[in-house]
Amino acid sequence: MKNMNPPPHLPAKTCSVKTHMLFKFLPWAIFVILISALTGIIVSLSVVDWFLPSILPDARVITDGRIGSVNVASIDPLLDRQIKESVVSVYNKNEKVGESIYKESALVGRATILSSDGWAVMSAKEGATLRLNNIEVLDSKGGINNITKIISDSVSGLVYIKIEGEGYRVMALPQWDDVLKQDSLWQLTRNEYEEVYLGDYSSENDSSENLSISEPSFSYEILPISVTGGIILTNRGELAGFVDNGGRLLPSWLIVNQLSSVLSLGLVEYTGLPYQGYFVEVTSNQTRRQSTTGFYITYSPTVAGLSALGRTDVIIEIENEPIDRFDFARQILLAPDPINITILRGEELVDIAVPKIKL
Repeated sequence: MKNMNPPPHLPAKTCSVKTHMLFKFLPWAIFVILISALTGIIVSLSVVDWFLPSILPDARVITDGRIGSVNVASIDPLLDRQIKESVVSVYNKNEKVGESIYKESALVGRATILSSDGWAVMSAKEGATLRLNNIEVLDSKGGINNITKIISDSVSGLVYIKIEGEGYRVMALPQWDDVLKQDSLWQLTRNEYEEVYLGDYSSENDSSENLSISEPSFSYEILPISVTGGIILTNRGELAGFVDNGGRLLPSWLIVNQLSSVLSLGLVEYTGLPYQGYFVEVTSNQTRRQSTTGFYITYSPTVAGLSALGRTDVIIEIENEPIDRFDFARQILLAPDPINITILRGEELVDIAVPKIKL
């Protein structure tokens, strides 16, 4: 029997159409699978970065059973890297002994980054001798950068510096009420984290009868005794403040108050109220409470009126909240303009809206 050849008008048989189409789309299928896998990994890392605990307060080493003797912290590596990238070291160039070698005494202090374009803040107690021509900044990657501007804040005891360059990692600022709710905080000195606590609220001028209404008069002690210029952090790695040379906290709400002015205008600018006085206990039936704290005005540049305080007025509430003798300056400085104030004037409660002024 003779072999049958295919008709001349048909192509030779090679493979099935199904197999051909499978091989045609196989590279695209592999590409889609790889992209999906990478996307899943990235999302997983993002979730881990967001939800992992930060500085772990349970990892404590107690040497004698007392609070304050425990100090070394266990910290999530991702958070540790983020914190270190948002901190720079300020050195005295006159103490430099090589291209990138400094004496130990050359370290002026450590600053935390406030903006990606190089604004940072540090303790003024450490930075009181800062001069543009004799200091430089070492960032987390070992890069050396010059400082182009220095702003000293005599009210808060902080110094703001502008560093050359861009793309810096910014350290977050917390809500101050959240800071006060934490059982403990963490101090960053050099490259170690130590657990610290807020101690007593104290004031060197507590007995004064001429306290400025818009200047902080009280501050927290940091326990145990802390390093001057140390950076105080929350458990989430947010900036709670700095340690001054008296072992007290320079709180980060002072930075929040000036952040807009520093970043937009390049200066420190306080707006508050120009009154002085002292704290009193008010027991008048008109205060809606059996006893409450008030601030008695002893000095006023204005005459008492519908939008002005006067001598002998007693401030009872700020923005419908009772005044806090330990947090009074923050209530004034962070309040909106004008400030809604409830006062006791004689035996009458009066609600007035007082405009802020530049101090």
